Amino acid sequence: MPDLWKVVGGSDKGGILVREGESTKSTQASERLASGAIVEQVTLTGDRLCYKLLKGAGPKEGWISTRLKGLELAIRISAKELERWVEPPAPAADKANSSEGAAAGLPEPEAFAQAVAKPAPKQEKHVDERIAARCKKETARPKISWKPVDVEWVDKNHMKRAPGVFYGLEFPWNEDMLLEFGAKWLTKAFHAAGTLDPSNAVTEIVKVKRHVFGNNGGKTLFEVMYKRPEPHLHTKLFAKYPFDMTDMKQRSDSVAQRVYKQPQDFTEVNFYRLMEVNIPFRTPKYYYGDISNESTNFILITEQVPFDDPGTEEPLAPFQIEGPYDKAMDPMLRGPAFEYYYILVKKGAIMAALHKTGKLAPQTLLDQFDNTSAKNKESFGMHSGITGDAMFQAKLKLAATFMFDVASKIFPPESQEPSFRDTWLNTMRLVNAYAAEHYFWRHGAHPDYVAFTHQNLNVDNAFFWRDEEGKLDAGIFDWGNQRAMSLGHMFYWWVYTAEWETLRDHTHPLIDFFIDTFHKHGGPQLDKKTFFTMFIITALEHNASIVPAVSLIFKMCPKKQFETITSRKDDRIFKAIDGKSTCRVYLHCWCNILQMFSEWSAAEILDQWVFEHTQPPFSFSQKDMKVLYQEG
Repeated sequence: MPDLWKVVGGSDKGGILVREGESTKSTQASERLASGAIVEQVTLTGDRLCYKLLKGAGPKEGWISTRLKGLELAIRISAKELERWVEPPAPAADKANSSEGAAAGLPEPEAFAQAVAKPAPKQEKHVDERIAARCKKETARPKISWKPVDVEWVDKNHMKRAPGVFYGLEFPWNEDMLLEFGAKWLTKAFHAAGTLDPSNAVTEIVKVKRHVFGNNGGKTLFEVMYKRPEPHLHTKLFAKYPFDMTDMKQRSDSVAQRVYKQPQDFTEVNFYRLMEVNIPFRTPKYYYGDISNESTNFILITEQVPFDDPGTEEPLAPFQIEGPYDKAMDPMLRGPAFEYYYILVKKGAIMAALHKTGKLAPQTLLDQFDNTSAKNKESFGMHSGITGDAMFQAKLKLAATFMFDVASKIFPPESQEPSFRDTWLNTMRLVNAYAAEHYFWRHGAHPDYVAFTHQNLNVDNAFFWRDEEGKLDAGIFDWGNQRAMSLGHMFYWWVYTAEWETLRDHTHPLIDFFIDTFHKHGGPQLDKKTFFTMFIITALEHNASIVPAVSLIFKMCPKKQFETITSRKDDRIFKAIDGKSTCRVYLHCWCNILQMFSEWSAAEILDQWVFEHTQPPFSFSQKDMKVLYQEG
């Protein structure tokens, strides 16, 4: 086996210097060798390494320094370690590779850290049969649909104790109510959901701990005792419910959750209720969930993921769960960030392929969830005017003042050039004007690119562990807003909170990996250029959606504070505010997308898309930006 090296330096500079010869005064290559790259040693002379590139971005060959001024720039790795750094092409051992297993519903381990470390206990088969029987019973019921509500409806009804749409029970929607409803209610709820044997009961709630982590609602960790403990029953449980409408710090998030993001929570509960047995990888076991269309309150109860990471630099034991991790904080990951994204992309690609091949679930079951490619073209709302936010221009002016004046120091230096300002403003106007058109193009016009898979495969919606050989694997949770939609769109939302260096060096390899994995598992062959265009337009759409959020950013961090904030990682905007990462994520993504203008010609890609799609066969209306936005 040849000597192998991994580049560990240069993450803040786009990689390490490469020269054509051994001398540090020889000609410098035009590109740097990216941090995380894997290279094969050709010659080693002192600290100077002649290499051939195996994995990563940068020159295919050349000379690098392995150390500089006492700092390691590249380190040796073993053959086993190489398997950790280079993602395998969908190994046969992955349970989702088995079409029989995927169709039948694979058994979930009842305690993640233990079950993946040793053969499954005998009762696991019976546990899976229970889940399969429960899902079969639920799918036999008539389809249950959500009726849209508005802010007025929520204001009027959010305090009502109303029955849920799935099981017809009144339910708690915060931890105080959970204690009030107590063990007797949990017993009744678990019986109704089919997750607890009718002869068994919850006898006591023994511990409750509020756990604020994430941006999609209140969360509680709690423990219970059963009348008859059984190996498949978890005593440590997790509950999620809506943000509190009566708390002014949470009200705007609560309104967004109940109105603007609807039916996100309905679909998550419905997905668990109907499709837990069809999920092709590990996910927390479902115990109960319901939502009221009258009050818009909801609750979801699952097993508690056994996060067991002390947060130190000491290595974890095999199968010990890492994290939990948060968005836009990849430096906290225990391994190289790209490794985690390959695992997540692999999971998403396999699930999407199983859907396209008919092996994920029966079509009658999938019909209970939206499929954007099945919608009528007219329903996308395309017309000759602005199909996005009609009030966008005023919001854009506030965002431009924020970006180029108030908070200019936190954005990439190249974004502050006068020419860049004009390009960015014009691109935001264009993406807003053609909002319905590019949404239809991504989600409705290309059925091969539309599939049913996880919508938001981020590191904060997963739990990770390594086996005895150090190979990374993951389970997934947070199934809100499940539906079939554009894969290029979803891919953006899987990687969007990565550090820019990770995106710059690994987006194209990750897209190649997704397309290859998707096709190997039965999905149609996708065109990379089309896929990448979908990815870029989704990023620009995201940037346009952040534009109106400047006023919210000022609520989280007063405008005056930005006079002394010179870095996006200043604690005043980087740390969680009121338990949420919203401010950090907004600014992190805004900066990432601006880098896409410089590195990937994002504005030109949108311009070209508009030019091509205002021609046959699409023939979208050509829009005069000056007229639409009332410019002089």
